[in-house]
Formats: sequence, C-alpha cells, structure tokens
Amino acid sequence: MANIGVKLQKAREKLKCDYDYIYQKTKIHPKILKALEEENFEYFKSTIYIKSFLQKYAQFLGVDLSKEMEGLESVFLRVEKKESHKTAVTSPFLLSTMGKFFLGFKILFYFLLVIFSIYFVFAGVNKVVSLFLPDKISVSEQKEVSEEEIELPLQVQDEEKSDLLDKEAEQVLELMIDVQEDCWVLLRSDNKKIFESVLKKGQKEVWKAKKEFELWVGNASALKLFLNGASLGPIGRGVVKGIKIDSRGLRLP
Repeated sequence: MANIGVKLQKAREKLKCDYDYIYQKTKIHPKILKALEEENFEYFKSTIYIKSFLQKYAQFLGVDLSKEMEGLESVFLRVEKKESHKTAVTSPFLLSTMGKFFLGFKILFYFLLVIFSIYFVFAGVNKVVSLFLPDKISVSEQKEVSEEEIELPLQVQDEEKSDLLDKEAEQVLELMIDVQEDCWVLLRSDNKKIFESVLKKGQKEVWKAKKEFELWVGNASALKLFLNGASLGPIGRGVVKGIKIDSRGLRLP
C-alpha cells in the first residue's frame, strides 16, 4: 500500500482540522474523508470517485499525492473488476425483467384487441338484423293507434274538467293545533281572521278552510300543527309571522 491514508491524516492533524470543518469547505462527506484516510477504497463504487475525492482532499490539505497515486493502480484494477462483475450479474437480471414486462404488455394488448373485435362484430350483426327485421307495427298503424288514444270528444274533456273542479271545491283543509305551552295565536282562514287569543297548554283546536290558512304565533316551538291528520313538522322558534298553510303543505315566510 502507498500509505496515502497516513499522509492525508498527518496533513489534516497538522492543520488541526476535523472532518466536519473540511466537509463545510470541500463538501466531501465525513464518511468519505474517513474512508480515504483508512484507505478503504472498497467503500467507493468507482475508481473515478476515488481519484476525484483524493485530488480534491489533497488540494485542500496542500499535499502532493502524485507518487502515491502510482502505487494505487493495483487497487484501481481490483475496484474495476468488482464493478464489471456487478454489471455482469445485474445485466441479465435487468434484461429478464424487461422481457417479462414486455411479454405481459403484449398479452394484455392482444386480449383487449380480441374483446373489442367481438364487440364490433356483435354491434354489426345487430345493425344488419335491425335493417332486415322491422317492427311488426308500421309507422302508419302506430299513428292511427296514437290518434285514437289521444283524441277524445270535447264533451268528455269538458265533463272531466268540471268533475275535477267539483272535487277541488269539495276538499276542505282541516288544521289542528296541539298546544305544548301557552302561546298567542292569530289565525286567518281564506283571508278572514277567525281567531286571535292565547291558547293554553294542553289545548287541541281544529279549524277549517277551503283554500289556505295564515298563522301568526308568539312562540312557534310551543305548537304542533296537523293538516288533515298529517303532521306539518317544526315551524321554528319564537315569533313567526305569516305562515301559509294550504293543500301543498307548510310555507314559512
């Protein structure tokens, strides 16, 4: 061995520098500095790194390593053999992995190609069948049937409209108020005021209207409302004005 590590170590100790200081100045990691001084060249992956770090480290320390570098040729050869061996071992593995990858991709491509081919074949068959096998009922027959179903005598239509109007007139809205706490209430039925007073806890009052109710309350959370037997749900808290109630349900202001 060329004793290059000893020379580097003595030069560093003479300058009274530690690894961290040299790292700040040269950006060479302390582990690399230590490997160079211990001549642990197996630590490096390539002889290029060894030569580069030695030159940079020696330049910083002011040391001439030209003679010592000649004695490291055998070390460089050993490292290069190690590199070539790793490449020889790794390359077949990489080639094998890439071959498997491309084989899988090729299989997937052919599988998708077969699926799309089957789909387009069936789509074409259906199109051909639809051209040669039309529907049983012709367009003219369908038109006649639809006209017979849609066209109704005007008299029948008028009678149905009148029946609907009569049924709507017969419908009555029935509002029940279930009082949970004392509460002031103002109630209008079809725009006419029918009640304004304080309802007491426990009261259940029922009013009727043809079209709608309008309700004002002093404490909305104290009341439960039912329209034709169905609960209208919560109506809020505190004073609520202008609550509309009709056949469609509850509409808060």
